[in-house]
Amino acid sequence: MPLSAKSSRCRTWVFMLAGFLIILGVRFALIERFSSTVPLADDWLFMDTLENWANGQRDWAWLFERHNGTHLTLFSRLLPAMSVEMNGLWDPRLDSFLHALVYGSLALVIAQFFARIVPERAMLMRGLVLFFFAVPFAGVRTTWAFLSCFDFASLFAFLAFSVQAWRGEKKWALPVACVLALAASFSLGSGCMTGLAMAGVPAMELLASRRIDRRGLLWLGAGAIIFLAFYLTMGKPTISAPPPFVLSQSISAALKAFAWPIFISPLAVSALVPFALLLWHYFRRDDESRRDPRMKALLLAWAWLLLQGAAIGFMRGENGNHGIPSNRYNDLLMP
Repeated sequence: MPLSAKSSRCRTWVFMLAGFLIILGVRFALIERFSSTVPLADDWLFMDTLENWANGQRDWAWLFERHNGTHLTLFSRLLPAMSVEMNGLWDPRLDSFLHALVYGSLALVIAQFFARIVPERAMLMRGLVLFFFAVPFAGVRTTWAFLSCFDFASLFAFLAFSVQAWRGEKKWALPVACVLALAASFSLGSGCMTGLAMAGVPAMELLASRRIDRRGLLWLGAGAIIFLAFYLTMGKPTISAPPPFVLSQSISAALKAFAWPIFISPLAVSALVPFALLLWHYFRRDDESRRDPRMKALLLAWAWLLLQGAAIGFMRGENGNHGIPSNRYNDLLMP
């Protein structure tokens, strides 16, 4: 490797490490200032289990129980379990510190993801992503470690997308991406959307070129199976959706969910414009151009955003106790 290339890679890693430490520093400061040893919201549901865990009675099946009837939150439940193992008791503040490490890791993955999409402005993309991850925007996300389920799902999803976009031709890529998609599905109910997004890229290739190769068919089938396996076995939510729960309301809520900061405006539909332009550009390109890893990565990222918006719109509606206040919206769709 030429000396200049080594120097450039060294600068990149130093820059990323500095960004990671800044993110951790900001979150550690917020946790130190605002966190509490008192459990928050859904944390109270775990008190008896964690008390037994602290007494040596480990209930491993609890890690795989569905939260609110729908969500598998394996990794978010591992945090308090690890807290008990490390500390001898459950301290929500320790969970928050562990969550900060997950959050920082997600920032690095997404920063590198978009840097590869725009390689001529790679450092700028890394800087913008790390900056937005470092800026605090919703305190409940920082001090409530159970919300790490969103970060775990996004972390595994974007790792899977990276493998599919840039290493999809390798023999090992499909099984690795499937493992990551499964991990995302075990992190959050809507994590199964990772499989749907993975299946969407070869489906788009099929629509655009009227043909699909064997490798594309394998990606399509594997992604669809992962999505359906988790979606069709998802239980009914134990929380009540706000009536009337109809399709038009779900669509409206989904638009509001991913149209921040204008999600309370009729202009929310404008959030679809960039995606529509991307699709228009995709179908106008030739087959070779459509196989560009950067195009695949953009499609996967947009699919993840839209599918998560649709998920919250479908499950939560737009009115009532389980609507979309800004903190819940941010917790799902923003860093």
